[in-house]
Amino acid sequence: MSDPNAPQLSIEQSVISFGSDVVNRVITLENSGKGRISWTATKADSWLSLAKTSGDINEDESENLLVSVNRNAISPGNYDDVIRFTSNGGSINVPVEMVVANRPVLNVSATKLVFD
Repeated sequence: MSDPNAPQLSIEQSVISFGSDVVNRVITLENSGKGRISWTATKADSWLSLAKTSGDINEDESENLLVSVNRNAISPGNYDDVIRFTSNGGSINVPVEMVVANRPVLNVSATKLVFD
């Protein structure tokens, strides 16, 4: 059983999905316990960005964290990562999903163009 006087980290979103066209999402970190939470966040892949990687949340308060993806320079396909939140009020892993759709390709079949 957890200590009712301890800080408690909670996150509204259990999964963050960017689909094939969303670039930014906001997730909400909350301190649903007592005291102050000090948190850190880590992720593995370079296509995923966090506006902040650490912070503090007082009791009964929340903090919004901007999470972004960059689809440039990566191949079409499905991508997954996990944001790992650790704190003095517990740890939470939040899976992240993103799709990079096939991009249009320009093909030119003429080898020579002549304009008169």
